[in-house]
Amino acid sequence: MPGFEPSIDELVFEYLEARERSEAEALAVLTRLKESSSDGGSALESAIERLAETGLLETDPSESRTIGPYDVVRRIARGGMGEVFLARPTAGGDEVAIKLLRRDLEDDPGSRARLEREIEVVRRLRHPSIAALLDFGEHHGLPYLVFERIDGVTLENAIRAADSGARTGADLTRAFDGSGHDAELFTGSWSEATARVGREIARALAHAHARGVIHRDVKPSNVMLTPDGRVVLVDFGLAALSDADRMTRSGHRVGSLPFMAPELVRGEADATTAADVYSLGVTLFELATLQSPFESRDADRLAVEILVGPNRGARRVDANVSPELARCIACAMESSPGHRYASAEAFASDLTELLGGRPVRARSASWPRAVLRWSQRHPWRAAAAFAALFVFVAGPLLFALAERRQANELVRINGDLEAALARETKAKDDANRAAQAAMQAVYDQLVYVSGTVLQHVPGGSPARATLLDRAFELLGRLPEGVGGEDSREWLRASLHGHRAWVRAAGGDVEGAAADSAAQEAVLRDLLDANPDDARLVYELGALLGQRGNVVWREDRPEEALPFLGEAEELLLASHDLGWDGSRAPATLLQVRGVLAHALRETGQRDLALETCDLAEEEFERYDGALDPFVESSLRAIEWYALADLEHVRSQVWDDLEDPQASRAASLRCIAAAERALEASPTHRGARLRLAASHQSLGRAAKRAGDVDTAAEHFDVALRTVRGVANDFPDHVQSPVALAQVLSDRAKLAALRDERDLGVALRRERLALTQTTGFDAVTVARARHDLAAALVEVAGDDRATLEEAEAFASEVVEWIDGARADEGEELVWLSAYLRGLARSRLDDVAGAREDALRTHERARRAGLDGARCLRYVADAWCEVLAAMERAGAGGEEREDAATRALDALEAAIEAGYGDAAELRANPALDPLRDEPRFQGLVERAGR
Repeated sequence: MPGFEPSIDELVFEYLEARERSEAEALAVLTRLKESSSDGGSALESAIERLAETGLLETDPSESRTIGPYDVVRRIARGGMGEVFLARPTAGGDEVAIKLLRRDLEDDPGSRARLEREIEVVRRLRHPSIAALLDFGEHHGLPYLVFERIDGVTLENAIRAADSGARTGADLTRAFDGSGHDAELFTGSWSEATARVGREIARALAHAHARGVIHRDVKPSNVMLTPDGRVVLVDFGLAALSDADRMTRSGHRVGSLPFMAPELVRGEADATTAADVYSLGVTLFELATLQSPFESRDADRLAVEILVGPNRGARRVDANVSPELARCIACAMESSPGHRYASAEAFASDLTELLGGRPVRARSASWPRAVLRWSQRHPWRAAAAFAALFVFVAGPLLFALAERRQANELVRINGDLEAALARETKAKDDANRAAQAAMQAVYDQLVYVSGTVLQHVPGGSPARATLLDRAFELLGRLPEGVGGEDSREWLRASLHGHRAWVRAAGGDVEGAAADSAAQEAVLRDLLDANPDDARLVYELGALLGQRGNVVWREDRPEEALPFLGEAEELLLASHDLGWDGSRAPATLLQVRGVLAHALRETGQRDLALETCDLAEEEFERYDGALDPFVESSLRAIEWYALADLEHVRSQVWDDLEDPQASRAASLRCIAAAERALEASPTHRGARLRLAASHQSLGRAAKRAGDVDTAAEHFDVALRTVRGVANDFPDHVQSPVALAQVLSDRAKLAALRDERDLGVALRRERLALTQTTGFDAVTVARARHDLAAALVEVAGDDRATLEEAEAFASEVVEWIDGARADEGEELVWLSAYLRGLARSRLDDVAGAREDALRTHERARRAGLDGARCLRYVADAWCEVLAAMERAGAGGEEREDAATRALDALEAAIEAGYGDAAELRANPALDPLRDEPRFQGLVERAGR
């Protein structure tokens, strides 16, 4: 009886079941089925091939499958976009790993683009801790990459295999087969092994970042460990190029959520090098502790936990983690990019210091930041804490009132009226003293939190305002007479002063002025009754210094001087009366700094320098010697005030045209500002002073012709001010400073032939001025500068020229409608610029109209000098060029040529004498054949 042979469907089904279990078993089953089939397995192979063609079977079943010039051994892994195979070169050689786009994604342009982008990314990289790209190509229309084979395990598997108890570096080898792993990576403690792994990954990232590559998916499963102690970063499939268009839009999450930086979770920015540093920090946390830093597993809750920062540090999870390693990890995982390591190289450097037994630069988060994070993670507990703060005031009052009622009851019971009266009087006095102490405690805490802890915390202004408003409410609810009238009024005055600061920083000038006036009125009344009260004298001096600062910042230095002068006198008097508050030296230093600014701006430069010198001398005399034991926030204030004095000196020396003295002062300002930032890394004022000094140094370098050094300083200033503007969007000074730096850097871009950068910076400046309340003149200048840059880069591109014309037209129309200041060159330059764009758009009539308008406006504004007339000549030359392109001639051309020559002759008569420029400038080419032109050139050279 012939043997039973199963149907082809049953054979295919048996093969697919084996394939579900493993590639090796599928291969063995396929071989057996082919040997037992009467047709040698040809029908089975045909059926399997048809499945593969439909996409239902993802890889060919052939034992001898090839990809390009490589023979496939087996599939290693399969991901969302591609498959990874172990293969050997057909011509012989070492085994390799091949990443091939999945067949079912063949027609997906996004997947193909990402794999092609990975090729472009990895080709840039050559580093021992990055898997080397050996080859790439296409196989049956599918792109593939060929990498060196990494014989090892992923860090994820190493973490899973590690013992959760006591462990050493040798435990990293648990995931390997065999033993005898004596590489340096696996020696020492578990913390040391973790630091070695982190150092190698950080070095690989630093190499990638230096070549414009951001990994965007650093996590344990993308790190390989080899038995010989090599650490390899793999899978650049989500990597981005900093010098190319983004593959994804800002706001779209790319990567694995538990390892994603907070700024990416918020969708506020594209991935940066800082995001890779954060992901590496999370990776090392998991390796050091064998646990995630985040407790949530739900995606939405996990995102919130990432945004507010982890609820626990590495040592809280595992006490065996060394303190130095815990600080390094915490620094890398800071929620704000500005608080993390500045680069992957800096991270690697700190880990190297740790392994060498030297101090690391990373420091634990300051307690104010820790308090803020705790409040974000536990809003209800934070609210309860503030409620408890208020109870400290209400508690003593209620207790005192209850004691009074009890005393009265005892009097009525015992009939001892005299004793009851004595007890009642004592209770009242005790209640008042308790109320005063409670009021002072609440005031100190509220002012400290709102004026110190939150002042330089990004996004802290609303919380500061809320705290101060609640303090006013609390004060209003106190019973009449409780706490003493003077104490209540002093507290009210102080709260007005702190709220004035908050309002002024947010641009509420009227609200700040109202609070300052209310504070001054209360303080003067109290001082009239208590003229020798040192604290009242100090508070009034500090208030007048604040008011002088506000007036000075409103560009009214003459009006600020009386406030600042009286403030200086009162602060000195408070010291003589014995006031020794910890902030007194810093307050006097700040007041004198503003006074020096105002003196310089009113032309009293020598007096400004004397004030700076006196401020520093008396700062030392009044024990303001930057005591290292003083709280960090006060040290930041002191260093910032010293930086401000150096900034004044730099400006004065600039005015006196002494570049060396100005540069020295700027460098001292930078040093002092950096010291302030060591004490308070987010200090807004210190960051702005740091940026201003770099801006001053950049301008000096530009004047000296060193444009590369100027660019370095401007770039530092630009990064710094952008950071301040992002952290404190409601602060009125930040946009102004950012607009100034953008303007300086854009002007320098033209000198360095960075035209596209110049356009981009001017676009950013215009967008900033249009959205943050700048005056109309500033917006007009920004539009004009952008139009000029667009004309410069446009060439023959009509779209760019039309955009330039549109911006210039907006300026011209605004000037026509607003009747802008006729002393501004913008009045005639805008017309000249629009004429330039119109000429190149072959709008002869429009260009001619603007050439006439340019000269007419300059005459009306009283700016009809050599420079303007030279521009007028160029404007008419542009009209001539447009006529030539249009084939126009005759009387109109003769008229334009005559006007150009007349303007040029008038410019020479007004003092223009650059004959070389006249000979070389291509803009004057339409006049070259005019006999009169040559004579004018000769006149200019005399």
